[in-house]
Amino acid sequence: MRKGVSPIIAATLLIAFTLTIALLAGPFFADIMQITQEGQTEEVRGLLTASQTSIAIENVVYDDASGNYTVTVRNNGEENITQLLTTVLGDDPVQEEQELESPFEPADVFTYRISTPEEQEENEIRVEIPDRPVSASLSLETVETGESPESPSSLDLSS
Repeated sequence: MRKGVSPIIAATLLIAFTLTIALLAGPFFADIMQITQEGQTEEVRGLLTASQTSIAIENVVYDDASGNYTVTVRNNGEENITQLLTTVLGDDPVQEEQELESPFEPADVFTYRISTPEEQEENEIRVEIPDRPVSASLSLETVETGESPESPSSLDLSS
């Protein structure tokens, strides 16, 4: 007679082994799936917020006397903006971050000044939202020169 494990016992052992492995590995894979899903949810929220965010440079004026640019930006999106990052590109790029005291709401216009070094050739101004992939840029070849308005309220933005 041959000695060995009967087919019924072998099948029972195989099923028991498979169930044990599934019970041990199940919680591990459940955690991995949850972490992956949470990461994807945050990424989708970020993309949705970015798609609802839009800015436009309405006006830029260069003040010969002070060397400042007065920049007017409009929020064309559906999301509030709390900070802007402005870069003046040229020989020696200048970058300034504007922390807004109150949220920059949709359809609002925000005006601020940015200083640049004298004797510099600037060619572009770029306004970005630091935590979102949203920006607007303007070639400085088309910028008016002269004296900046005294206050943001004196800018005429009628279109």
